[in-house]
Amino acid sequence: MVKEETRVEVKTATIDSSMKVIILLYASPAFHTLMPGYNMDIAGISMLDWVKRAAKGYPTICVNVGSDTDFLPDIAGVLDESKYTAILFSDTPLIDTNCLSDMLDYVVYKDQNLVKFTRAYVAKTEYLKKCENLSSATSSPMHQDMFYKVSDMRDLSAVRGVINRRINAYHMSCGVNILNPESVNIDAMVEIGDNVTVDGPCKILGASHIGDNCTIRDSRINASDIGAGATISHSVIEHCKIAEGSKVGPFQYLSDK
Repeated sequence: MVKEETRVEVKTATIDSSMKVIILLYASPAFHTLMPGYNMDIAGISMLDWVKRAAKGYPTICVNVGSDTDFLPDIAGVLDESKYTAILFSDTPLIDTNCLSDMLDYVVYKDQNLVKFTRAYVAKTEYLKKCENLSSATSSPMHQDMFYKVSDMRDLSAVRGVINRRINAYHMSCGVNILNPESVNIDAMVEIGDNVTVDGPCKILGASHIGDNCTIRDSRINASDIGAGATISHSVIEHCKIAEGSKVGPFQYLSDK
């Protein structure tokens, strides 16, 4: 069971350009779907994209691997002159930039050649090039909860809940008044302005933008731009632009698609 985690990403994490990130694309057979698990949707973006977000700012490459344990031959051709290399897995969407920065700091300050975290590695690249297996890695329990592995649909559901709570916590920390967070789903690409109230069961999806001083009550908004001061009540709005100060609802369905 994934533990409760509502850490909000801090955008000031130190980015060290001396490290390259390799993300391993490992498709767990437990999903029983044609789509690889790492392409499954979590809050509007794929599981893989959540891992890529954690690596934002670092040179990053994705590599397909057939095993999540014996992958050194698969990555040998992409090891370059970077001083350090981080190896992440595409099925750990809870990690963030601060986690990755902490991992690198640990390896640098401990002067380690190769460190295995719960489900990730950071190594000196020159050492990794000569390495025949990963048995020489020292272990660190750092940020164990951040490396929760999504192996099947049950794991995916649990992680979706965690990420939803993270997103809501982030918006509330920015001043959004979410009256009942457990009943509100906000996608990762949504932008919300100042002094906004979200009341009752709501879904705000896609690359929606909610302007300042809006009230969203018991509604579903998808890929729409809601102008400042608008009130949306008990309605569905899809692919629309709503003018400032508008009142929509109750029980309206607006779509421009």
